[in-house]
Amino acid sequence: MRRSVDEVAIFSSALPIIMHVEKHLGITITDESAEEVCARNELTLTDLAALVRRASPSVSPTLADEAIVSAVRSEFPRAPELPDFTAPLLDAISKQPHYGGY
Repeated sequence: MRRSVDEVAIFSSALPIIMHVEKHLGITITDESAEEVCARNELTLTDLAALVRRASPSVSPTLADEAIVSAVRSEFPRAPELPDFTAPLLDAISKQPHYGGY
């Protein structure tokens, strides 16, 4: 049961970040691409930044990272000021560690 809840939480957390980045950068990320990336159990902000760069190769890695940080700050105001791009998404957007372990 915990795994299912975590999967929904990951997906529900990633979508507003993706939508914010799309609007901020004026790009479109296909539903298929987003769903494929969001299905990962250990989704990270690095994965989302790579998704942005695949959707629009003209977006530099720095710009993609900046857009992700802007999205996290906007959508998750209680997230750390500088989120850890390599941490699991639920940890990266929370000041409290997420103990998902399944």
